[in-house]
Amino acid sequence: METYTRSEAAYQGDIVRFPAVRCEPKPLQKPCPPVLLGAHGVKALERVARTYDGWMPLVQNPGELRQSVAQLRSLTQQHSRDPDRLQISPLVDPGENGPSRDELMAYRDAGAQRLILLSQQTVAATADGKALDLVQRFAPVVERALGV
Repeated sequence: METYTRSEAAYQGDIVRFPAVRCEPKPLQKPCPPVLLGAHGVKALERVARTYDGWMPLVQNPGELRQSVAQLRSLTQQHSRDPDRLQISPLVDPGENGPSRDELMAYRDAGAQRLILLSQQTVAATADGKALDLVQRFAPVVERALGV
């Protein structure tokens, strides 16, 4: 976060060290952009609860997300932080046509503020230059989400 709030930042740790560097331009978000952790498991939840602004889990379904978010909220409160300030942005396999309206509502009710539609197939398609095709294919999901 220092690179966002100071003109120069340096770090001297046990494993990583770097001299003063500049990072320009500074982001518009003050004091800095939110930092989300993409990880799994109890240790990841503990890290998010302790220091991060949000979490990007890879989940199979809304029920799995609901359980993990409940655990994350409890851990966050134990660290004297407000769990309502966390951004929950799960990575969800979009399948053929993206989540249905009911699935979008289930993810919302499980604690998600946004969904990231991502799978091995979408990554491969993007690498093959088909990102615009994916945007067009999943645009209806955005329309569905607006009504949720």
